[in-house]
Amino acid sequence: MDILLSIFCSWRNGQLAKQKGVSVAKWVTLTFLAYFGFYLIGGTTLLGIMYNGPYTQSDIFMFMQSHPLLVVTIMFFGLGGYLLVRRILEQMPDSQREE
Repeated sequence: MDILLSIFCSWRNGQLAKQKGVSVAKWVTLTFLAYFGFYLIGGTTLLGIMYNGPYTQSDIFMFMQSHPLLVVTIMFFGLGGYLLVRRILEQMPDSQREE
């Protein structure tokens, strides 16, 4: 689900970059990296705050399975990265090309 959401967000920012007349590949890549960067930073921070068990992969996985709202919250951190890149793109002037 995370991959599909990040691809959709990247595609949306790619469309906006095309409208602004800037490099689509650059902004799609930047959106993808921002999404997963914010996802990892937010997820790590949230798990560090909420999780009090042993730090093994299986224990953390079981904790995440028993708290599905935590997974959704971490996805919203990723959307924050998308929105940051989108805001930067929206502040750019539109392309002056006649189409």
